[in-house]
Amino acid sequence: MRNWITKDGRGRVGEKLMELGNIAAGALLFGQAFSGFRFSYRLATVGLLTLLVMYAVALNLMRGGDH
Repeated sequence: MRNWITKDGRGRVGEKLMELGNIAAGALLFGQAFSGFRFSYRLATVGLLTLLVMYAVALNLMRGGDH
């Protein structure tokens, strides 16, 4: 498959995906501490899984995508 995005562009998109993962984890994990509601392990798990998936996709994209 032909590369449609430059190496610099892949790095930028990868960084933004990592930031998105950080925001999701912050909202779903740490946001519960300040909400006043009971701690939800389901939301905490979703937050951690989102973080891991975003980092995995970002690192794969930064390495070259199809490799």
